[in-house]
Amino acid sequence: MQISTEIVSRIKAQLGGNDAEFFARVWSDGDVQKYADRLKNIGFCDDRMVLDAGFGMGQWMYCLSQLNHHVEGIEYSQVRCDSVKTIFDTLDVTNVNLKQGSIEELPYSDNHFDSIFCYGVIFITDFKRSLREFHRVLKPGGKLYVTGNGLGWYLHLLLDQRNQSDSYDPRQLAINALTKSLAQTYELGELSPGQVVIPSKVMVSAAEQVGFHLVSNSPEGMTNGKASFYDVTEYLGEEFIYELRLNKSAE
Repeated sequence: MQISTEIVSRIKAQLGGNDAEFFARVWSDGDVQKYADRLKNIGFCDDRMVLDAGFGMGQWMYCLSQLNHHVEGIEYSQVRCDSVKTIFDTLDVTNVNLKQGSIEELPYSDNHFDSIFCYGVIFITDFKRSLREFHRVLKPGGKLYVTGNGLGWYLHLLLDQRNQSDSYDPRQLAINALTKSLAQTYELGELSPGQVVIPSKVMVSAAEQVGFHLVSNSPEGMTNGKASFYDVTEYLGEEFIYELRLNKSAE
């Protein structure tokens, strides 16, 4: 699957700051085959109704649209919604529908989706509330894929400052996430918005409490093949980024 680099350059020029840098990283040279291969590895093919929960810059959603019948996408950032709509309009992708909104309060009816894909988003939200919403809108027997960040990811940002730029300070992001995680653990008052450390065992427990069944818990990109975007599965002995596959009980 190949996207014109001219389209990528044009959209990037319309963005600013970290959004422009993030867009350039995920679309890179326009080759999105690596995302399609990952979706095939986790079985996100041939479903009638799929939700991309927090679609970001749309690279996963584009591939989902090529592998499934219809894809709904929700994204909190209006800027990102507008950019992705431009890409899809340019590529004449017609089996998608984009909405601006939060995964904590999904604008869809109960038992609506065959599958939900959520990459790199849930840890920015009230993850327990988001999991409840995922369970509500999934059909019985439906599948959920979700990624989360362990402590090792934030130690990596703190010490190695991955993707640091004038518009993005990974060290400050890590400090904020670690501070918020400690405040949450010790119930130190009202929490500020932002990322939080969620160990995979905590995410699995929360998912099971709302009615999901765990299918697999793997390091990021390691389900059914070694296709991770990262060189490590842990950092300083701590959990890095993980991916969960879960199913809603068939009723």
